[in-house]
Amino acid sequence: MDVQFGDEENQREIYQFKSKAVLGDSRTPHMARWLVKTGIVKSEKSAGTLMLLITIACFIAAGIILWSLF
Repeated sequence: MDVQFGDEENQREIYQFKSKAVLGDSRTPHMARWLVKTGIVKSEKSAGTLMLLITIACFIAAGIILWSLF
């Protein structure tokens, strides 16, 4: 029995923002397409970064609000 693990190149690609593939064709998430289409960002990678920053900001805001309540 031969067991092979992914090489280092595949390990690095896990953490990059990628379009999902549905039925063989690559599709960009709707929110990323909308951000590019409206001109807020210039690329899909920038859209992923912006969405990540917004998520982090929301978690920080929720933490501050919860911390002030208790």
